[in-house]
Amino acid sequence: MNLFFGALPIAYLLAATAFSQAVDQGNSAEGFLVLAQKAPPDPAASSNVSPAPALWSSIPLNPAPSSSIPPAPAPSSNVSPTPALWSSIPLNPAPSSNILPAPAPSSTVQPAPVASSNVPLAPAPSNSADQGNSSGETLVLAQNTPPDNEPSSNQSLACQNPGGVNGIDPSCWDILDMSNYTNNWWATHQSKCGPTTNFSTCFWEVHNMGTVDCTGVRPGTCPVPSVQNMSPQDWYIAYNIYAINQVFTSLYMAIGNANTLAGEKVGAIVALLDPPKRTSVLTNDILTALSACINIILPVGTLFQRHFIALTQQSPPVSKFLFPVGTTQSQVTQWSTISQELSQVVQAYQTTVSQIIPTIVNDIDLFVTFAESGAFSVNPLPDMSGESDKLLLGLQTYIISKALQANNVIIGQSTNTDINQLVANSTDQLAFDTGCPGMGYNEMGMCGPFYYDNITGNSYSLDNLGDMRKNYTEDLSIMFGNWTTGDMLLGGAYRCQNDGGVKGSLANTVISTNGNVSLDCLSDMQVCEWNLGSLDVDKEFTNCGSQTGYVVNGCASGGCGEDGTDVNVPNGYVGQYLVNPNSLDCVCNT
Repeated sequence: MNLFFGALPIAYLLAATAFSQAVDQGNSAEGFLVLAQKAPPDPAASSNVSPAPALWSSIPLNPAPSSSIPPAPAPSSNVSPTPALWSSIPLNPAPSSNILPAPAPSSTVQPAPVASSNVPLAPAPSNSADQGNSSGETLVLAQNTPPDNEPSSNQSLACQNPGGVNGIDPSCWDILDMSNYTNNWWATHQSKCGPTTNFSTCFWEVHNMGTVDCTGVRPGTCPVPSVQNMSPQDWYIAYNIYAINQVFTSLYMAIGNANTLAGEKVGAIVALLDPPKRTSVLTNDILTALSACINIILPVGTLFQRHFIALTQQSPPVSKFLFPVGTTQSQVTQWSTISQELSQVVQAYQTTVSQIIPTIVNDIDLFVTFAESGAFSVNPLPDMSGESDKLLLGLQTYIISKALQANNVIIGQSTNTDINQLVANSTDQLAFDTGCPGMGYNEMGMCGPFYYDNITGNSYSLDNLGDMRKNYTEDLSIMFGNWTTGDMLLGGAYRCQNDGGVKGSLANTVISTNGNVSLDCLSDMQVCEWNLGSLDVDKEFTNCGSQTGYVVNGCASGGCGEDGTDVNVPNGYVGQYLVNPNSLDCVCNT
């Protein structure tokens, strides 16, 4: 017994001595790693211990006490970088040759791949993982390992060479301490340029590039900057001035292209739905509907998308141009003239958006705010000029919603009802033909006159309160195939109503003060839930009153015979009269 306890201090002393020797030889990091992997320590062979992989070095069991502990080497350059999760599922995948490698961990947000662009580009990055690049760090990030607090020496070197194989990198703005550098540059050079010279103009003058003008939409005056004869810091300033100009120019062009399409498409909507000519819509709401869809033309899953709306909405001088409220001269437009007046609204919005460029690049504080997000330090740059069709989705949804309301049309909602399954499983038990054959939904989510939302489990249909027999199958197919979607028109109206509907004005509802943009209330049609629990003629809906003509004698078929009474229900009806066995052959919806 005494021998056992007497041996403990000796064994402990031997282990501690061995560990101390390993630390003195500069191998404490390896020692921790070996212990973390529960490998038996071998003090005598400590100098031969292989460096631990980067993954282990970022998660030591006990933080190393000395700053002299060498960092674990990066994984071999032969390991291919693992892309971030979002980069694998873009809405419009960019060609693989244009996708930037994910940068090593840094204090900034990681870059995102963007859609292919026609805008002139800075030198593109190499597709291969070069010796000493950040592929090792990317692999660790893909495994959700916490990033290092300091950039690697390879990262810093790459940022010093923006014309090299790694190209431009969003993390370099922080690595090069660009915000402080830019402010100090302006403090030093502002007096040399004169009190009335703005920031971007002064920058080009100092670099003897006075012919460069990135303050507006002027093709050919704002070329991609060359890395020659510029420090890395100055080049990042130049590139961000150029990038801000190019991105907002592409948005300007998208709006211009939309102007040609808008009148034609809205004219077609009005011709299809034929709202009463004397009813009207607000032109300011048209402007709001147009600006709201900027959010959906941004390249999905990118650093640019994550920052763009927040940056613009939180910068009042920019927000007032991107999301203008109450700036149109005409307050009301008649349906009979909407196509003509719409062009004026779109042109006014295009002119307004063009003011964003000088507002940002001429003001040092706004420029730094936009540039330090990293959203503009990407290559290729987002190009929105070809997204006019998407830009018009919000406008078209709003116009359709208002035209249907002018015709006294509401949305009938069947809660937790898959109309296709209901029909497929109840072929001989339904009172009438719903128009959905029970053979599944088409690519637009439709089965007959119904649209099914597989997220909420609700089915929707349109109900004309002035003509219950109106069948909207064909109209919905045209609308969903050309101008809007079932989710925006029907699902959006449902979500808008659940959230309290339009509050004050469409602008206040769609574009909130916290920087979020919601497309739900672009359709603010009334949504009434069909009553599946009662045959009461006064309770057609659970949340709306019964419409005139509901359940009255009037079926042309007369299927009930002499002893029964045939009754009418709306064409898209899904209520108790459809599923009640006592209603068989006595109900019609046409």
